[in-house]
Amino acid sequence: MSRWPAFAASLLVVFTTLVIAGCDLDADTFSSVTPDTFYRTEDEFLAAVVPVYNQLGSLANGQYWWNSVVSTDEGIVPTRGPDWDDNGAWRRLHTHTWTATDPAANNAWNDAYTGIARANVVLENLENSTTQLQSAAQFKAELRTLRAFFYYTLLDMYGNVPIVTTAVTDPLNPPKNSTRKEVFDFIEKELLESIPDLPTQSELGDANSGR
Repeated sequence: MSRWPAFAASLLVVFTTLVIAGCDLDADTFSSVTPDTFYRTEDEFLAAVVPVYNQLGSLANGQYWWNSVVSTDEGIVPTRGPDWDDNGAWRRLHTHTWTATDPAANNAWNDAYTGIARANVVLENLENSTTQLQSAAQFKAELRTLRAFFYYTLLDMYGNVPIVTTAVTDPLNPPKNSTRKEVFDFIEKELLESIPDLPTQSELGDANSGR
C-alpha cells in the first residue's frame, strides 16, 4: 500500500507527458477573414450590415432606454434591500443628480458610438470595394440611416457631440465637438439623401422584416 502514492505520481507524470507531446500548437491556418479577403460579395456585405442593426438592441434594452425612462416620471427602479440599489445610480438618474462616473453618463455614449463605428467600417469598405454590387446603393442608404439614428440618440442625450464618418481616427488628434445645430443638420442631410435608395418592406420580403 505504501508504494501506491509513488506509483500514482509516476503515472500522472507519464500521462501529462503524453498529453503535452500529443498537442500540436503549430496548427496550419487554411483560411482567415480580413478586410482584403472578406468584402467581396453581396452576402458578405449583408453579413457586415447585420451587426450595425444588431447594435440597435443596445438602445432598446440598454442605457439610452434607461436614461429616457428612469430620468422622467415614466418609470422608477425600486430598491428591495440591496437588490437594484447599485450604489444609488438609479436614484441619481431619477432625481437628475447623476455624476460623470455614473453608467448613465457613459454607457449611452458608448452604445451609440459603437453603432456609428460599425457603420463607418462597412461604409468605408463599401466605398473601396472593386466588386460591382447590385445592392451597393441600398446598403449605403441603410448604413447612413442607421448611423443617423445613432447620432439622433446622441443629440437627444448630449447635444454637442463629435461627428465621425471615418473608420479610423487619430488618437492623438481626436475629433472635435460639433454644435447641436451641426449634428442636427448632419442627421437631416443623411436621411434626406438616403431615402430614395432605402428598400421597402415588400422589396425585402418577410425574411428581412427587421431591416
